[in-house]
Amino acid sequence: MDHVGGTIRATLNTASTLADLGHEVEIVNVFRYRGTPHFTPDPRVGIRHLVDRTARSPWTLTGVADRLRSRRGSRVYPAGDTRAGEFNRLTDKRVAEFLGDCGSDVIVGTRPGLNVYVARFSPRSAVTVAQEHLFYDHHKPRLRDAMSREYSSLDAMVTVSEADANNYRRHMPHLASRIRFIPNSIQPTPLPPSVVDSKVIVAAGRIARPKRFDMLLRIFARVHRRHPDWSLRIYGTGRHLKAIRDLVTDLDLGDAVSLMGQVTPLDAEWVKGSIAVVTSKYESFGLTLVEAMDCGLPVVSTACDYGPPEIVDHEVDGLLSPVKDEDAVTENLCRLIEDDSLRKRMSANALRKARKYFPSEIGARYEALFHSLVSQKHRTPPRGARIPDRTPPRGARIPVGVGGGGGALPEPPTPPPGIEPPDDTVNCLARSFDDLTLTARRGARGRFTLESGTHAPIAVPEGTDIRLDSAFCGRLPEGWWRLFRDGEPVEAGRVDSRALLRRPGFLPRSVVVPCSDDGQLALRVWRRETYAELRTVRWEQGRLQVDGDMLGPLWDKMEVQVLAKLRHKGRAHHWPAAIDASGAFSCTIEVDDLAATRVGSADLWDLWLADVAGEHAPVRLARFFDDITNRKKTQLYAHKMVNDRLGRHRVHPYYNIDNELSIKVEESD
Repeated sequence: MDHVGGTIRATLNTASTLADLGHEVEIVNVFRYRGTPHFTPDPRVGIRHLVDRTARSPWTLTGVADRLRSRRGSRVYPAGDTRAGEFNRLTDKRVAEFLGDCGSDVIVGTRPGLNVYVARFSPRSAVTVAQEHLFYDHHKPRLRDAMSREYSSLDAMVTVSEADANNYRRHMPHLASRIRFIPNSIQPTPLPPSVVDSKVIVAAGRIARPKRFDMLLRIFARVHRRHPDWSLRIYGTGRHLKAIRDLVTDLDLGDAVSLMGQVTPLDAEWVKGSIAVVTSKYESFGLTLVEAMDCGLPVVSTACDYGPPEIVDHEVDGLLSPVKDEDAVTENLCRLIEDDSLRKRMSANALRKARKYFPSEIGARYEALFHSLVSQKHRTPPRGARIPDRTPPRGARIPVGVGGGGGALPEPPTPPPGIEPPDDTVNCLARSFDDLTLTARRGARGRFTLESGTHAPIAVPEGTDIRLDSAFCGRLPEGWWRLFRDGEPVEAGRVDSRALLRRPGFLPRSVVVPCSDDGQLALRVWRRETYAELRTVRWEQGRLQVDGDMLGPLWDKMEVQVLAKLRHKGRAHHWPAAIDASGAFSCTIEVDDLAATRVGSADLWDLWLADVAGEHAPVRLARFFDDITNRKKTQLYAHKMVNDRLGRHRVHPYYNIDNELSIKVEESD
């Protein structure tokens, strides 16, 4: 519960669905790592923590004994499980005590080691089920042997792909009759689907080697050469993030690739795209594929083991490619980019396909399995279990054992504006840069304010749906504003800002971009008379080429230039810029000039658009008019090495925390 992973999300979805069907459900979280979990569980689902890692054991006899147990390896948890290092004699004791006293009708484990616990410690009266959220070939022989031996006392094993179920039956024939296939479920998004007319490709997942984001970047570099107006957004984090960041700069993809980090909920981001892409070496299921399809995105995926070929119908709702064939993935992406009608047809088919994975469908399959297993044990059906004559459920208890968490996928979605958000969260729908609607839970009371560290709080109109129109947004001073209710920060629900991908037809008084800032609903406001809005920043033959548009009052028939000012030092360089009647400008920046003007070990140069005559105040080169509030984190540019009489220097363009373009010149060894 305290990690971000597909196993956790699938468990939460199944638990909520079983609660919908009238069952009493509890999730047993072996380890508690943090005070607040990443995911908000269904309030009808009980949560129990067996080992609290957020608090030290007290200096009592019991506490000291628990400390000693936690330092000794587990006697039960199989060593071949990749999480085995976290389990010990204390977890053996706590799990055995819980399961020994458990009065549940059905007990479900969610990873091999936990399934062994369930097999060893569950009461004979309970139906016991092992889930496999990875796949047989992923496990080491040592673990497979333990599974083959220990699972003999379980009533069933459930895989998330049919191919993996068949593989298990081949390798564990003595368990073949107990092995079932039930895919994971997704929570359907209540957001309107993408109309697939943006020029954005979206990928999401844990930044790890099996996901092969390095392959995706190489592929996209080729796609971008053919379609330079398309971009790629990657959502997720992980241990290999630095390598991916380095590859973005090595390939000089600059504006074309945005590394968006971990974003939750993710469906508000899927709907901004037109194509979803997966280049994994393997996928036990492929939760992101189904979520993307539920948002209306056709999928380009490798036909890897095990999930994608079972989820995607080639040429119907997506396109499949051989696992190692970068050429094929490139051609499939370009095919969808170039064929609008194909993209829209596959989008409609993807929406229909996603319904197969809604919780109502998957929950019914689990309920049928549990009823069948209970019957096989010659027991009276548990209170509330649905039997063939459709007797209404009354509340059977179905605890679900979870455990130590999993990979890196985004959390389940929450309702959008217009649909009641849960608890104290507030959703936001941006119709334009100065027209937003905030939606609070119906009946929620309190006084809403927007607060900033440098300005007095501003009261927000009251109501369930709060309209921040152009008149209100036009009064907001520039800076960060966060939403509070009665002095307490308001949690962000779903922030639907897809409308901000399109530049406005007229200039708003303030540019207001909503976001979730560390989970709190926030607004980033820019307020300028004139904007030097960048479109592209790229290297061309060792020079930095910038292109953009002047928005606001035009400097008619004036010569313009790009001005570089050395921050806090008063020095400057300038280069001529071309500008046309519409305000479109371009300039080639000779960065060698900056390297030749050395003041410190790391000089920072801020870039401005200025008129040569000096009749107007210079305007910062920046990028404000889209949905990204902090381009310093998402945009990465390659650097240039300069050797001159002052030494060796690295010249690196970057966006600062205000989304303004600067250049860093620093000494290099």
